[in-house]
Amino acid sequence: MRGLGSAFSFESLPPFVGAAEWDRIAPCLVWNERRRTLEWREEGRWADIESDNDSRDKGDLASPSPEAFSSLLGLETITASLRTAAEAARLQDRAMPPVLLSGPPGVGKTAVARAIAAAVGSRTHTIQGPMLRDPGALAAWLTNARKHDVFFIDEIHAVPRGLCELLYEVIDRGTLTLLVSRGASTKTITIRLEPISIVGATTHLAEIPEAFRSRFTIRRAIDFYEVETLEKIVERRAGAMGVAIDPVARHEVARASKGIPRQAIAILGHARDVVTVAGRSGIEACDVRQALREHDIDAFGLEPTDRKVVSILEETGGPVALGRLSALVGLPIATLRDVVEPFLLRAGMIAVTARGRVAVG
Repeated sequence: MRGLGSAFSFESLPPFVGAAEWDRIAPCLVWNERRRTLEWREEGRWADIESDNDSRDKGDLASPSPEAFSSLLGLETITASLRTAAEAARLQDRAMPPVLLSGPPGVGKTAVARAIAAAVGSRTHTIQGPMLRDPGALAAWLTNARKHDVFFIDEIHAVPRGLCELLYEVIDRGTLTLLVSRGASTKTITIRLEPISIVGATTHLAEIPEAFRSRFTIRRAIDFYEVETLEKIVERRAGAMGVAIDPVARHEVARASKGIPRQAIAILGHARDVVTVAGRSGIEACDVRQALREHDIDAFGLEPTDRKVVSILEETGGPVALGRLSALVGLPIATLRDVVEPFLLRAGMIAVTARGRVAVG
């Protein structure tokens, strides 16, 4: 280990480093987008490193909490296998196997990742796939780890292909090898990582390269929720909010939620605002209906954009290509495809044909 103040240079860079050493090398590197490499930009001096176990390793881990999965209503068939895998990892003192979760937005993929971390008594580190743009950013994220931490990549389908290939090594060998250049000279540095678990979430499973997708040994799909399950979620969340809600009101909230727990919780919050302003303590069906009217949501959950899509398709009378529909509605293609269309397709209001989108019925 290098001592306080000893000089270091590009020529003296070691081939293998721990996370603490990488922290001191990283400020001397800058990502060159054109050359697609990390470039050495200045000489430096090693800081005082007593060991590779720095502040990231200090502090007690939380006690494992397998019951964390029990709070995920409606996901029992998914969490049963995750509970077993997490408990086996804990008993064998190893990281949780890599997990890939797929499904529409708002159905609980992030909550599942947090439950996995709670079950093994570790921390969750979360990042959006589009934020991982270069190897340096990936290294900075992964080296902030303690043993068995869960690294959650949301929108993992948006991770650049080159970084996906780096993550192969992270999953397979627990290391991250980076290319560093100075002028025409290049070196590789391999970072030894703590044993960690990678959990990915995606709304577009098919967009993940097969070589990457296959490395996730646990792959589970989360679908839209049934109204009955959403009613239970609404009841539980209302209790956490400290507000009573009657059965009819619960049903109204669940029915207008498009099968998405996140939407149900949002509507419940709007209804709570209504009764708070009215000076009452309990939510009734009339309060839910008022909240829906104020937010321009109909009883079945259709919002203005949903109704606009259906109206345009009805008026055109024929298939409309996704790009043209995007322009007519005024939304990016990704938003239209990922956020608006899934419910309309599931509700049977539109259909996708080889020529485009059409209204149904």
